[in-house]
Amino acid sequence: MSDGEADRSRDGLACPVPQDVPGPTAPEDIATRLLGPPLNLGRREVSRGAGVSLRSARKFWHALGFPLVTTDDPLFTQADLGALRQGPVIASVLRRAGTTTRRARTGEH
Repeated sequence: MSDGEADRSRDGLACPVPQDVPGPTAPEDIATRLLGPPLNLGRREVSRGAGVSLRSARKFWHALGFPLVTTDDPLFTQADLGALRQGPVIASVLRRAGTTTRRARTGEH
């Protein structure tokens, strides 16, 4: 069949063959599109790669609402490492988290 030709359906009617439809996609590609890049870094690798202490990294993720990670299983991506490298942003989040925690403990609003 040449470009632009129609395929025949079961009932014999012509069905145009789309030219811009991508071919089959590997299951790994589909998972990456749906879930993002693979989790390939542990908490120590991420904190070391970002040049921050494990404690600071833990406070940063917790301040953003993520659960505390106590294992070195690969639970982070290169994007997480990039986020953690944002030093000034991290300091700001940690300061605000500390202020919020102090206010909550003292009953301030």
